[in-house]
Amino acid sequence: MDVAPLIARDGHRFRAYSTGPQESPRGLVVGQEIFGLNSHIREGCDGFASEGFRVISPALFDRLQQPGRYGIELTYSAEDIERGRTLARQVGYFEHPLLEIEACIQSFPEDRPVGVVGYCMGGGLALVLATQR
Repeated sequence: MDVAPLIARDGHRFRAYSTGPQESPRGLVVGQEIFGLNSHIREGCDGFASEGFRVISPALFDRLQQPGRYGIELTYSAEDIERGRTLARQVGYFEHPLLEIEACIQSFPEDRPVGVVGYCMGGGLALVLATQR
């Protein structure tokens, strides 16, 4: 598992948690909750990787702040729920995060099928992306 730097179509550089067998024939992009690329999301990615997927999860709040190895990591406290909602509004819910998810998809080899799933905000992003493809 590592933190891979990626570049969105608009030139924004962001980090992504990457795990699973590099040579896997199956790719998966995991969209984060409003709590950032926290341990819960990374553990979920590790679970998909244990099933044989190559997994990438973008740090969707990197456009706002880039502290720490994984960017913003919030807890599930009432205070952090409000902070997460504010951050999601600031990043533009579906505007910029879709660019990051697309960059993750593009980082896989062209012949590899890639799925997109997500939790909370990431689930909405996966749905929006599915309607656009």
